[in-house]
Amino acid sequence: MKLNRFGSIFFVLTLLVGVMVGCEDDSAGDNLTNKDYISLGEKVEAVVITQGQTATVEGKVYASHTSNADRVVSLRVITESVYNTETGTDQVPVTTIDQDDYTVPATVTIPAGSLEGTFSVTITDVNLDYNGKKLVVGIVPSTNWEIAQRTIGNKDLGTFEVLDKRLEITATRRCTENSLRVEVVTDNYGAETTWELYDSNFSYVDGIDGPVGPYTNGVLGVQDTRSFCLSAGEYTLVVYDSEGDGMNDGTNQGYVRLYTVDEDGNETEIYRTATFATDDIYTFTLN
Repeated sequence: MKLNRFGSIFFVLTLLVGVMVGCEDDSAGDNLTNKDYISLGEKVEAVVITQGQTATVEGKVYASHTSNADRVVSLRVITESVYNTETGTDQVPVTTIDQDDYTVPATVTIPAGSLEGTFSVTITDVNLDYNGKKLVVGIVPSTNWEIAQRTIGNKDLGTFEVLDKRLEITATRRCTENSLRVEVVTDNYGAETTWELYDSNFSYVDGIDGPVGPYTNGVLGVQDTRSFCLSAGEYTLVVYDSEGDGMNDGTNQGYVRLYTVDEDGNETEIYRTATFATDDIYTFTLN
């Protein structure tokens, strides 16, 4: 087959463009592959600490490539979230442990020739409670490498936030008596629900100083779980519904339940209430 002059020129140009595009694609791929990424090992850790004692949690940072020199990565404690502030939620975990209760190193080193570095976080139970408090650690951005990230929220709504992988620790005070929990699952009208927990002297138990609630309308599922460490004795749970129709909106069934938790994490339910009018009162004994 013969190509005319115009066809020959067109064929050669097409071939050259194809080669150039192919080279550019290869170059872009090489640049992406050669970028040095640093990331925390995303980890959720739970520790239970006896009051006055200390627990240590190990964290790791990882690199996508080795280096012939040490790399020093700066760490930060995450104490706030744009997304949480703008949405009024707690979807992004942030630190709630008192600053005096933890120690986080300022930096962690990835040794030359290695793909990971290790650091230790210590938490001391001075101001912990039985519900648990969080410590969240992230990486300080650097121009020396990329950080593995994801996003949450919406820029137009002002809720947009860039998140890196983080170490999240929940620290809880160890209960040496009766570990009791109150779990609240509301119907569609959570704003109608409140509850109280009293000791035998009709005083609020340690951990609450008044009625708990009301909750949010339109949110189904577990809205609240409170933990208490109670000595042997008699206690009274009172659950209220301000509209006098209990915890069933006709479609969705809510409830409040009491259960104990042993040292191995095994639960024993001792009471559950859902169907009542304006209030439900339950008195029980812990040994």
